Amino acid sequence: QYIDDICDSLDKHSKRHNFIGLGSSSGGIVSGSLGIAAAATILTPAGPPLLIASLFFGASATAVQTGSEAVGYFSEPKKLADKMIALHGLINSLLRVKGTLRDALLRDHIHI
Repeated sequence: QYIDDICDSLDKHSKRHNFIGLGSSSGGIVSGSLGIAAAATILTPAGPPLLIASLFFGASATAVQTGSEAVGYFSEPKKLADKMIALHGLINSLLRVKGTLRDALLRDHIHI
């Protein structure tokens, strides 16, 4: 009944996560490029501002990625999906144990 809604929500979350990851990676590339330029021109007047810009882009990309991961980790559909997967594993384990006990009783390995 709720599985379609959960799947849609997880799909939207994945698309948003991919978009944020792409933007964060682009910010990391800009940061790295500015860092290389700053290292090459550190003794000129342009070096220190490039270094500061590199640090700014790197920090902002890291902050955005960390925030996105935190939102994704604590999202309600993900928690519900994790619970459903855990319950599915629990039910499968119980059914396996029941089958093993049934087979053992039918083969007269267990005397009750």
